[in-house]
Amino acid sequence: VNTTYLHKQFRDLLDAGYTDAADQLGSGIVPTYPADKQFPAIVGIDHVLTKDARAQSLERVTITGSDHHGLIVDVAIG
Repeated sequence: VNTTYLHKQFRDLLDAGYTDAADQLGSGIVPTYPADKQFPAIVGIDHVLTKDARAQSLERVTITGSDHHGLIVDVAIG
């Protein structure tokens, strides 16, 4: 999901039972944008959402040629 907590549609998903992997892990907002500048990423607009599952780990990664960092999340289902 590419959004922020300021967007109502994102908050609606959270109200519907989806959870942000970074929140589950206590990571807070993970800055993922911009990734193609001379300064570090400052905005956390990329999220991995789960429902009826639990994030086990989260890693921010560089994706060559992208203006966003990627997120790799291990998820336990059940």
